[in-house]
Amino acid sequence: FFLRISSELYQKRLIGGGFEKIFVLGPNFRNEGMDDEHLQEYYQLEWYWAYASYRDNMALVKEMLERISREVYRKTKFEKNGLSFDLSSEWQELDYASLLQKELGVDIFEDSEQRMIQLLRDKKAYVPQSPNRSRLVDNLWKIIRREIAGPAFLVNIPKFMSPLAKSQKSDPRVTERFQVILAGSELGNGYSELNDPLDQLDRFREQQKARDMGDSEAQMLD
Repeated sequence: FFLRISSELYQKRLIGGGFEKIFVLGPNFRNEGMDDEHLQEYYQLEWYWAYASYRDNMALVKEMLERISREVYRKTKFEKNGLSFDLSSEWQELDYASLLQKELGVDIFEDSEQRMIQLLRDKKAYVPQSPNRSRLVDNLWKIIRREIAGPAFLVNIPKFMSPLAKSQKSDPRVTERFQVILAGSELGNGYSELNDPLDQLDRFREQQKARDMGDSEAQMLD
């Protein structure tokens, strides 16, 4: 017996076997830190949809959350963490790099990692013990995120932070990925699945390099 961290690999087998729309709702377990947004045991809804892009999934997420809120709570307007949001309103799309440039004056592709470390210190934010560009940028983003009421989709997330997502054709530095932002929290993650094996191998090598340098959250090379 084992405690699974995800249902992902089982669902991918089903997709490979010809089941085009599948989902799992059930418990996952993580041996990681705990805070008000992360528990060691939690329930998660995860699905795979063949021949659909991240844009199709964004539309599905919006429709699903609005419908659930109406049927369960009989409303679409909520308040949490001092922020108000309405699931029936127009969802914002937030460009990852542009938002960080606007709010913190940082270029996540060009600025040095040392500058990002100093910026985190200036903001009295967490600095990772094994800092790399991916972890530093993620912690800078968290400074901004807690003030975003939503509903919003964070889009154009960098490739160096998204080892499993397809690159954008218009800009290969970013990916076809989105995150769901409500009341200052990330409540969902989705992307167009990367299906180029050579591109995937290159990205896993980069992840393994980060892991070897001490980043315990980086993916292992399969």
